[in-house]
Amino acid sequence: RVCWCLCFVEVMRCGCEPTFTAKLGVMVRLHGSDGERLGKNRENVAGAAMMALKHVRTRNTTLVTLAAPLHRHFDLDFEIVDTKSEPPIGVEHALRWNFQGDIHTVIGAARSAVSGPVALISGFTSTPVLSYASTSSALSDKSTYPLFSRVIPSDDLPAFALISICKDVNWLNIALLFVQDTYGQGYAQAVQSHAMREGVRVVLATAFFSEDSESIEDAVSAVAETGARIILCVSFAVDIPEIA
Repeated sequence: RVCWCLCFVEVMRCGCEPTFTAKLGVMVRLHGSDGERLGKNRENVAGAAMMALKHVRTRNTTLVTLAAPLHRHFDLDFEIVDTKSEPPIGVEHALRWNFQGDIHTVIGAARSAVSGPVALISGFTSTPVLSYASTSSALSDKSTYPLFSRVIPSDDLPAFALISICKDVNWLNIALLFVQDTYGQGYAQAVQSHAMREGVRVVLATAFFSEDSESIEDAVSAVAETGARIILCVSFAVDIPEIA
């Protein structure tokens, strides 16, 4: 992921003024909503971004080959913020950046539920948003998110793969359990759409709220009552122990 924050730079190269500094607003998630650190993987993403940005500024092509052909007067500045995977925090930073008017491109966010509102807000000032981890199929709607793009496939692709597997092994009656947010809803819609086309019956699709024990228990109970033996679960890692 070293180069995920540089995919837009080649486009800007051709339009540089004699001296031009592009400023990126980079959204990462280092902590959860409870303030707890999310671990080394999240920190590695932020570290890789900072390394890539530094390599562009110094024209170091050891890892970032895009740095070589950049205009010699082109420079890069950035501000990294921790969204804690919370939409209100992402919205707060997006509003601040739009008010200041000095951010040329937003990189992020990771969570689809954050990228959605950030892309809507950034659209008012025609600021592109490039996500490295948001996979919700809903974000592919160009009428709503015209300046949103990503360097990772949407959930439509794995949803199709899941249903294809179900069909191939003759699992024609399934239940679907999904987290109630932009990511989970988009994934669930894609699964149900492909299931309908492939002749796989979704006997129940029910949602739950992440880290809400009562909501998870109710959703799991509803699935159990269907008698379904094949259950597709779309959730965050933090909820898996309670679901299981």
